[in-house]
Amino acid sequence: MLFAALTLTSCSSKKEIEIRYIDKPYRVSVPVKCIVPEANCSFNRETDTEVINALIECIVNMKKNDEICK
Repeated sequence: MLFAALTLTSCSSKKEIEIRYIDKPYRVSVPVKCIVPEANCSFNRETDTEVINALIECIVNMKKNDEICK
């Protein structure tokens, strides 16, 4: 009898699940994929020195564009 009484009283003391609705807006950060802009490199130069300088400029531009997404 004691076991039945304890079982019935424990079941009746449970609280119901309370549902709350939030009516205030809140900020959620969503990750966005970063797109690196392309560097326009042209190596149509007359001498080898100009081609090497254009290559160095292209590398510098690519590094600057890569820093945008960091």
